[in-house]
Amino acid sequence: MDVLLEHYHRFFHGRATDTIELEFDGVELTLLAFVYPYFPGRRVLASFGLSLMPARVECIHVFPEGVPDVIKTFGATLLFALRNSCMKRDALIRFGVEAPFVASTGKSAAFLTVPYSVPELEEFHFVTGTNIRVLEAFVVTDAEADYVEANGVDAFEKIASDTGADLTDFGRPSLI
Repeated sequence: MDVLLEHYHRFFHGRATDTIELEFDGVELTLLAFVYPYFPGRRVLASFGLSLMPARVECIHVFPEGVPDVIKTFGATLLFALRNSCMKRDALIRFGVEAPFVASTGKSAAFLTVPYSVPELEEFHFVTGTNIRVLEAFVVTDAEADYVEANGVDAFEKIASDTGADLTDFGRPSLI
């Protein structure tokens, strides 16, 4: 796991500022928080240790400072994806209305994709020859989730790119 930690440190230009240990229904999850200099006012949460599970995937989430309960929600998203075997590119995860930030942000789902914010993170190799994929989670509105379901993540990312939308901005209006 030292190699994974070094990989994160290299890409996020420094050591993790926080280590967060979460537990949901008996499953433990470790998240690392980084300040990422290329996104002022944003932080990065990165899973640490998911790649030891059969999915061989880690996941990151770029988010604005000061969003309440984002850590718990991101952790719950990852655990839901793991439990339902959808920890893969283009997976769409819908939260219930009880998810902590749904009421304040209007974002009620998340999708996993290749790292849009930090594309160099997409894949790396351990010395043992094991490949680890890194996915990024983005939160979206119900309408956006419906669009992703019908048209795919790539089509949604194209809309975001064409409009210049910042998918890490929890306060952004729906693109659909």
